[in-house]
Amino acid sequence: MSITLFCFIKGNFPATKNAFPIKINEKETIGELKKVIKAENPRGFTSIDAKDMKLWKVRIKSDRDDLIQNLTLRDNDELLNTNDIEDYWTGIPTKKHIHVIIDLPELIVTPKRDVSEFWELIATLRSQVETSPRKRKAVEESKNFLNPIILYFLASSFYLREVLCPTVPVLRKKKWTINETIKPNEVQSVYFVDPAFNEKTTIFVQRIIKGSLLMLTGARASGKSTRVYRLIQQLHDHDYICLYTSFKYVIFKESLRTFWNTLGNAIKMSNDTKLCEIHSSSDFLNAFAKDKWDKKFILFLDEFDKLYDATDEVRNNCLEIFRGLKNTADGSAIVSIVATGTFSIRFLNSSNSRLSPFNVADSLNNPYFSEEEVKLLFDEFATDRNIKIDSEVVKDIYVQSNGHPGLICFCGRSIDDYLIGKIQNQHLDSAIWQSFSVESLHEHMLSYLTFRKMIKTLTSEISKRAMELLRFRFLGFLVNEGVLLMDEATKNQFKISSAYIDGLIRRHVVPKVYPSAPQIRIPRTSNGSLAILKTLKESIRLFDKEIISRSSVCSYKRARVKVDGLSNKTVPRESVYDTELSRVLFNWLPMEGFIIIGQWNLIKCRSSGGNYHRYSNIVITTTERSKIVLELLATATKTELEEHFMQALDYAKMLSAGETWIVHFTREFDIILKPHWPSDEQQASGLNVVHFWHDEEFTNVRMSSLLHNSAGEIYHIINQPVAGGIWPCKR
Repeated sequence: MSITLFCFIKGNFPATKNAFPIKINEKETIGELKKVIKAENPRGFTSIDAKDMKLWKVRIKSDRDDLIQNLTLRDNDELLNTNDIEDYWTGIPTKKHIHVIIDLPELIVTPKRDVSEFWELIATLRSQVETSPRKRKAVEESKNFLNPIILYFLASSFYLREVLCPTVPVLRKKKWTINETIKPNEVQSVYFVDPAFNEKTTIFVQRIIKGSLLMLTGARASGKSTRVYRLIQQLHDHDYICLYTSFKYVIFKESLRTFWNTLGNAIKMSNDTKLCEIHSSSDFLNAFAKDKWDKKFILFLDEFDKLYDATDEVRNNCLEIFRGLKNTADGSAIVSIVATGTFSIRFLNSSNSRLSPFNVADSLNNPYFSEEEVKLLFDEFATDRNIKIDSEVVKDIYVQSNGHPGLICFCGRSIDDYLIGKIQNQHLDSAIWQSFSVESLHEHMLSYLTFRKMIKTLTSEISKRAMELLRFRFLGFLVNEGVLLMDEATKNQFKISSAYIDGLIRRHVVPKVYPSAPQIRIPRTSNGSLAILKTLKESIRLFDKEIISRSSVCSYKRARVKVDGLSNKTVPRESVYDTELSRVLFNWLPMEGFIIIGQWNLIKCRSSGGNYHRYSNIVITTTERSKIVLELLATATKTELEEHFMQALDYAKMLSAGETWIVHFTREFDIILKPHWPSDEQQASGLNVVHFWHDEEFTNVRMSSLLHNSAGEIYHIINQPVAGGIWPCKR
């Protein structure tokens, strides 16, 4: 499929006038895109080789020159020559937006000049004047003022450009970085949480100094490389020489000689250290022999999980040498090796040994930000931008992201780019933030390569069984992708890494892996709007019975009401119903232009006053841009229902929703016979309620409902079967 990308040359404002379209097939490479860009602009790129262009993927409205001008390109995805266009764009790019910024290479590099060259410029100017009688006469006639002007401008230009500019810092706004390593010299220009003050980091530093083979693990965009640079600073204070390189520069799939040679070159390329040529494991050990150095080295190897792609011979030899260094440290100048990568490096071992060279005790799972750290970041940001951000907004960002560094910075960046110019009285309140979260936030996430790669990986056929989470060994795979977090205390329990990732998975992964949808037209009311109750009934018929029935064992909570005449019985969690309903709606309603957003929200408990809890909802945006809120509950008590009756109306008011529903899935049969309804006042506010009861096998489903018809009249349905029964879900 061909797509159209609007490209903009950096600095060539205004963008609305100077951006130009490029039509290209999404199967082509970025290298081909560069050639097409040059071919479309032969005059502008005459002296530039296409491969030397730097292209950056962005998503900014073409009429927002202010955002483009303040953009930090390295915070976005650089388009790499060998990648395909479909790696960056998975659908039709947004209209009236800039999609690619072209950063042209410098054609002329002027060496820095010393102050003596200033006087040479004066002499040159004078000689040019004196060789021309006409110029000399003009100078003589105006010498009383011309020379001072010349001297002033020459001196000012030279002094500012060559003397002041390299040394005087320029004050500018701090930026949020998302997919980029923060290096020590960049700390003052970005919003930054210093990992050195984390207690786990302090313990990890002591283990490095003690000497061992250690691991630093974490999901992508979680700040591993930033933490490594800070560790290097800390260790430098202890007089260690830290050598850092990444395995992305190393060749694994060829001979042993090629592997060790490229590893040696990568170390030399990344560090100012003279090493002898390395062509083998023996050369590597000899290069760092203790008797050759009066220094102590610590070797940091980033992206160590790439060793999974190596041949057995290369992987075995590499791990054998590193294990040997760990056991015979006395003969080597290398005190410790720190391998960084995803969770999977914990299980790296050679094909002829079941033992990993790593000790799980010598590992640090890269810590996420604490709630207090997130609060301090946004306090600093609000002060810098002279705005007020409600504490509920910061709390919601923390809970939704679970403190994931990349997601925290993504939210900050989104506020900076899309909300500051729209808020009134310099005040970002919870209503504005919630509305933005529903309408735009998930789509903006897809502009970052990290999240697109996650979706692409999880929707592949090889990942389908992992998505079902039916076998323990697949959990590690999902931790690597940043979908799950492992409980550090138990080492055998897992949880979804954040609500934002949960929403991304439910919207862009699960529907693609399980693409079933009702084979009927989307139900409408007499006035043409979406018939919610009929839509829910048709969707429930496609729920996966096996998942619902198993969830009482695999994904359950304890019921606080009687189920099958018993107390404290296990029942499915809310998330089970939420995922199934979202899956069907995502596959069905967009066929006629509806937009579906599924997300968790944070509310303050009215009963306790100070505590927060989560609830999930689905927001449907119609083709007329009105919103329908579905708030989900699972086997709830009357008190919980009343809490959600109030909250649903508050949330709907915040979003200016036209229709609001409480959707209660329950195993308590009595509530179908004697339903618990909202108060008269809440009913008058338009609140609709449906209780769906089902048996343990999910073969019998019945409902009771209170709803408003198109004329605003209220009517009831009591203990009605879901017509047609439950269809089997095709896996």
